[in-house]
Amino acid sequence: MDTIKFIIDINDVPDNYQQFMETLETYACTYKNNTFKMTGHIDNFFITYDNRGVRVMGSLTRYIYGDNFRTASISQLAEGFEKLCSAVHLDLGSAKVGRVDFAENILVKFPVKDYLNSFIHLRYFNRHEYPTNLKFVSANRFINIYDKVAEAKHSNVKIDEVFKDKNFLRFEFGYTNHSALCSFLKLRKCTFKDVLRNYPKLIDEWLRQYNLIQKEVDGVMFDFDKLHTSKDIMKELQIQGILRLGGLKEVLRMIDVGKRRGYFNSHKDVASNIRSKLKEITVSRSSVKESKLMEELNRKMSLVHFHAYPKCNLQDCTDYSSNIFSKVPPL
Repeated sequence: MDTIKFIIDINDVPDNYQQFMETLETYACTYKNNTFKMTGHIDNFFITYDNRGVRVMGSLTRYIYGDNFRTASISQLAEGFEKLCSAVHLDLGSAKVGRVDFAENILVKFPVKDYLNSFIHLRYFNRHEYPTNLKFVSANRFINIYDKVAEAKHSNVKIDEVFKDKNFLRFEFGYTNHSALCSFLKLRKCTFKDVLRNYPKLIDEWLRQYNLIQKEVDGVMFDFDKLHTSKDIMKELQIQGILRLGGLKEVLRMIDVGKRRGYFNSHKDVASNIRSKLKEITVSRSSVKESKLMEELNRKMSLVHFHAYPKCNLQDCTDYSSNIFSKVPPL
């Protein structure tokens, strides 16, 4: 779990919450059309207080670790949640979850951009392609796939040595509103306790949505261990052209047909020279190989899903969801 949004109805907000908001980092207040809006931060969580109530939104994983390169366990999420409740002076246990996403960083062999091109289509979602990431967006769900290290560098986030100069593909799937999450979990109201209780089901859906994306059938790629110069590339293109036309035997047959029809007759050795050149080209073996990008990523996504279960076994989910409501410090 990463980004989460809590929604507290105005009737459940303490009467003196305005005084607390005024103490927050980056506090701001605006008045418009007889309504007020106060905003501020606690760590990486953004808090909004207005006539509708309070919204608290941020990355719970980043709140726990200081970054979201790592993945928090159920117990760590519960502890982070208790800490957040204390920090915002609200019982977030009764709050509605207005947004939540699930994500993992996958270490891959090649640059992340090479993998992004393989995600083609997902039913009911619109595909949006950007220079460093790819999004699939529907009315109430989203998928975001991107280079995690590049994103951290762009955001000036400190990167641990373990992650530097590595290729980490981040796959995020989430719900953008409360009703969509309730619909999926078949609940009338969804709280953080419900998210923990249904964590395995939500992780299953994370992988299922990945598997539903139509991916480009693996094609071919130059074997760069064998191709080092422009001459090598041009020769390989000649080989591929011959193979595409049916192979050397078929191309030689075409040359013979052309000669019989009166072509290649400018002098007696034209057709013979062409045959010799073609045979010389095809002496070398092809230096292209099947691309295995999706095969690699499919395997690693399944492994991540499998190893996520020890972090969220059903008993843990039940235990923690029953005990996360700690005392909220009074204002």
